[in-house]
Amino acid sequence: MKIKISGITLGENKQYRSELKNISKLAKSMSKPNGQLQPICVDTNGELVFGLRRLEAAKSLGWKEIEAIVVDLDNPLEGIQ
Repeated sequence: MKIKISGITLGENKQYRSELKNISKLAKSMSKPNGQLQPICVDTNGELVFGLRRLEAAKSLGWKEIEAIVVDLDNPLEGIQ
């Protein structure tokens, strides 16, 4: 499913990569048709779980939406939509 990038937040207690390295190369790859091979993941509150590099690459491309998996972290097996 596609979700609005503007609604995605970064959690204070989550650990993300400290170095994102070469976002421009990833953005170039993602700009091609079918370029986003894996969705990012957010919880039901819109907080990023994983996919920070893909999110930053999408922002650099000016995307308004991105493919994402939404998961309920209280019940992860039932939360995937």
